[in-house]
Amino acid sequence: MKQGLIGGVVLAVVVALFSIVFAAAGMHKNPALGWVFPVIATASTIGVVIWTLRKTRDEGKRYGGQLLVGIVLAFVAAVRLFVNSYLFTTMIFPNYLDEVRVVQEEQIATQPNLNQQQIDMQRKALDVVLTPKAQAGLGAIMTVISTGLVTLIAAIFVRKKD
Repeated sequence: MKQGLIGGVVLAVVVALFSIVFAAAGMHKNPALGWVFPVIATASTIGVVIWTLRKTRDEGKRYGGQLLVGIVLAFVAAVRLFVNSYLFTTMIFPNYLDEVRVVQEEQIATQPNLNQQQIDMQRKALDVVLTPKAQAGLGAIMTVISTGLVTLIAAIFVRKKD
């Protein structure tokens, strides 16, 4: 369990630090760079999970034990990232979501096949998802899902074998 706690904290710190770099560099204002954050977060997840599972393998954990460590890692990281994300969008970069909204609305407006009603519906959807709590919640959910999937796969290869 200890390794899961450590791994969860490490993952949360890495993703939180990259979030700050991403925002400080203004990458969130460039739609062409929208892929960067998910790729870095996913690569970080894979790296931290494998690093953690290697440590627990050396302690003698088999597949089931690895899965339990991965679950602990996922939930520790998710809780910390929820708090980090909320603080990030309310205190550290309070204009972040407004800036993202501008970019998203520009993209919506340039869609050639949308009528005004569809544009209005998509703008209303932005009202729901572009809030600090919604972003923090979505980040936490995606952390649990991605970390869980990576653990399920990685534990097949990185475990104590007989």
